[in-house]
Amino acid sequence: MRNTTGRATATTPVTFAQHFTHAVIQVLHIASLIFYFALPISAADFLFAPETAFSRIQHGWTNYSTAFLATHDTTSADFGTVAGFYTPQCDVTPVEFAAIFIWGGPTNQQVNFADFTFQVYLWSGLAAFTNSPKLGDLATFTFPSPTGGSTTVPDAFTRGARPAWLLRFALTNESLVLTNHHTCLVGTAARTDSGRSGDLFIPTSRFAGFSDVQAGSSIIGGWRSLADAGGATIYWGQLATELVVQPVLTDPPTLLIERGEGGVQLSWPGQAGCFNVQMSLDLSSSSAWSTLNTPADFADGTNRLTLPATEQTQWFRLCK
Repeated sequence: MRNTTGRATATTPVTFAQHFTHAVIQVLHIASLIFYFALPISAADFLFAPETAFSRIQHGWTNYSTAFLATHDTTSADFGTVAGFYTPQCDVTPVEFAAIFIWGGPTNQQVNFADFTFQVYLWSGLAAFTNSPKLGDLATFTFPSPTGGSTTVPDAFTRGARPAWLLRFALTNESLVLTNHHTCLVGTAARTDSGRSGDLFIPTSRFAGFSDVQAGSSIIGGWRSLADAGGATIYWGQLATELVVQPVLTDPPTLLIERGEGGVQLSWPGQAGCFNVQMSLDLSSSSAWSTLNTPADFADGTNRLTLPATEQTQWFRLCK
């Protein structure tokens, strides 16, 4: 875990001046001199590793039952594209997309992945997806073969004895930033001569959440929510997919404090919505920080959180 403050330990005395040389601070006088402080950001901690945005893949799971067409036939107008919704809490760049693929060919034959070209798409919203399900308006990544996973060893076998293949695709060859608090769609499809090579499908898994979607040539109206397709094994309609992203904040976020109705009001930039607010009553111990579970409100590009004024002295920081 990375935090955006300096650290104080029992063996390293830290003075008031050391803490607040560069911080934006507001000292509040509430009731009998109650003080609230925002700690400065530690530049050394302002580095972010890739993180999982969402993952609905269950390794080794045998209950993949209902799968949806994710193939574009290169010899006809037949196609199926699947996609899921994603709303980043801070600005991020996509790093990797993964999915479970199931081949729809005869069970006594082996899929030849060399016959398929894979694509990963990013759309700016549902309207962009339904208008152009074969091409992302934000980005389209094309792969002659997966960049990860395995095309020789299945991740699992379904109860119908079909191999379930985990395939991964690196998305780092294009500079693309997904904007905080803006819902986009990320999806995939394979391209092939379906009559010769068969089709690939992506199954749903049993994760709860907002249903994913599918667009296709055989769907009435052009697209549908997967949860509306019917059947108990669709679960909530979330596909067995995964997205890895990397936060790309260019400036360390500032945590501001002010007095307001009902207590103490904290605010920080919307592009840093992936940060958590932590609170401490005593800086003499590095273990004194606790993460606040109260969700922040987002409006006008700013995250806001109001807390009751219950302690004489409190310290706050943003932590990633």
